[in-house]
Amino acid sequence: MPFVPSDTLKDLLRSARALILPSEIEGFGLPALEAVYASTPVVFVKGTAVEEILGHPDSCGFSLTDLQSFYIALSEAMRVPIEDIASLALRLRKIYSWQRVAERTLAAYREVLSLPSARFYV
Repeated sequence: MPFVPSDTLKDLLRSARALILPSEIEGFGLPALEAVYASTPVVFVKGTAVEEILGHPDSCGFSLTDLQSFYIALSEAMRVPIEDIASLALRLRKIYSWQRVAERTLAAYREVLSLPSARFYV
């Protein structure tokens, strides 16, 4: 799909049965977080950032070289109770809140600036 506005994306995710991420390389996994926040299960490639970010049960992950593992992962995702996804969403919102990200980023900048060899030129 081409770019869609944020509200439309939220509606699409809410109405989806699952989000399928057949990507081996994810920078962070933001689409997966957005799907979980919309109470939509995520089917992802095992061993990627998505698996790490979601801390999701292995059953919804699949191998790109094993079609059967995809069918199993999709089947498992369809059976995840919406309450479990809502619970996961609450946990992830605490971990990846904008407030927490800002605090950790600021702490990292402060740590770098406190290094004895840190010299910055303007």
